[in-house]
Amino acid sequence: MRRHILVALLGCVALPALAADPREVRVSASTASEIEAAQGPIETLLRSGELRTRLVQEDTLMAGRRHQRLVQSYKGIPVWGAEVARQLDGQGRVASIFGSYHQGIDLDTSPLQSAEQARAAVAAGGARPASAAAPRLVILPRGGEYRLAWTLVGSLSGDVRQYFVDARSGALLRDTSLIRKQSAAVGRGRGVLNNDQKMSVASTGSDFVAQDMLRPARLMTFDMKGDPNRTFGAVLGEVALGASDLARDADNNWTDGIVVDAHAYDGITYDYFFKRHGRRGWNDANAPIRALVHPVLLEDFDDYVRSGEIFGDIQLLYLNAFFCCGDDLLHLGGFMVYGEGVPEVNDFDLEFKPFSASFDVVSHELTHGMTAFTSGLSNNLDASSLNESFSDLMAVGADFYLRGSAANYVIGEDLTPGGFRNMQNPAEFGDADHVSVLRDENFEEHSLASLSNHAYFLAIEGGTNRVSGIAVQGVGSANRGQIEQAFYRAYQFMLTPDSGYCDAVLASRIAARELHGAGSRAEQAIVQAWTAVGLVDFCF
Repeated sequence: MRRHILVALLGCVALPALAADPREVRVSASTASEIEAAQGPIETLLRSGELRTRLVQEDTLMAGRRHQRLVQSYKGIPVWGAEVARQLDGQGRVASIFGSYHQGIDLDTSPLQSAEQARAAVAAGGARPASAAAPRLVILPRGGEYRLAWTLVGSLSGDVRQYFVDARSGALLRDTSLIRKQSAAVGRGRGVLNNDQKMSVASTGSDFVAQDMLRPARLMTFDMKGDPNRTFGAVLGEVALGASDLARDADNNWTDGIVVDAHAYDGITYDYFFKRHGRRGWNDANAPIRALVHPVLLEDFDDYVRSGEIFGDIQLLYLNAFFCCGDDLLHLGGFMVYGEGVPEVNDFDLEFKPFSASFDVVSHELTHGMTAFTSGLSNNLDASSLNESFSDLMAVGADFYLRGSAANYVIGEDLTPGGFRNMQNPAEFGDADHVSVLRDENFEEHSLASLSNHAYFLAIEGGTNRVSGIAVQGVGSANRGQIEQAFYRAYQFMLTPDSGYCDAVLASRIAARELHGAGSRAEQAIVQAWTAVGLVDFCF
């Protein structure tokens, strides 16, 4: 079992910053001596141009702190997933370092396959290459080796995937999903669950459209009118959405509950992140936030079942919600797509309301957009699991922000009976609440997220872990903001696309210490919580 766990958690083991000519160097440095040891080779790579600054972000919670993201290239070609995040204090001194870079890369960077041949290789596998992102050369770390590869985006069977094609042989090396799924007038409307909602909308003179004019970011909700091709075309950058695509209402008394919920909940989630974490939208610069509703129509469900299309691309548009997309499609700005749910009576005995009806699902997907613009968290199973967990953590935080004591730690209970994840009791859905009880079926990003989810719950509410028997003294519900902010700082600013669980353990502790003081109740609660789920002993 321990060997099997190492397969999933290998990426999180904090190696010394200076090993003997390593192929990959993973850095988790927080003490003065660790930072000093890590800084030497990083500064050397900066001087040589192999590392360069991709992004510098102001810390939204600690004044004077900045987070610098450095990405690596080899002979001018990006090394996929190689990123270092350095936290800088007010004097420009390094306060922490997380991430990975590579040493000893030695390969021919002259491609024998053209970009068009790479597109053809992806198309031959049944995918449709996206026109919005041209193929580009990267160095792909793979099984202890390095390959020169073309990377490009393609759509296949209801998914949007990043493909890597060997630039020398033309072989398909790897493909990964880019879809993160499950998970000036004031109008009024009634949501799917018959709840009254307020919506910030815009007046056109003749009617009203779902474009938020009160918040600094433009929050827009587009009605795709049951057109799946146009929906996928929008997220792939092949269809430009305009004012005529915005959801609209004649008298500002909105009756389409799916539109009402999506638009209202996006606005509330924006408010939560701004008020609790100082974050100004997805990219912290108030870029537009776009939601797509009615990608299919409920009345068409039976026709898709009869034709068999429900088992292909269409299923995603009925039975899921997702954010698309990061990586090579991030320049499009990102979209949230909310599935239509299923009819009350259906051949599959499924019970799913429209996905925008669940506030925690809306908050979960919007959080994926924030991660795409900041830490990435996508390059291995650990990172993807932390990405999913972070969306769950912030969704719960937003739920308590909105509903107070009526909120809970279950995800999706407004969508389907019982929901589909429980942070207080992961075992209810077959998810692990301790490292020692991981099973094969838990090595999937939504399920593996349960370790982080349960630690978060324990750090706030306290309690005893079912497996370890370790008791955690949480900060209490009145101080939940301390834990929310610590995890927010760690997962957004300190982690990188290739981070692992052990990085998250250390980063969340550092974030709590810097925000609330060394030995503070928040820091102690986080350490106790990670210990209770078995990760402190495993990692350190």
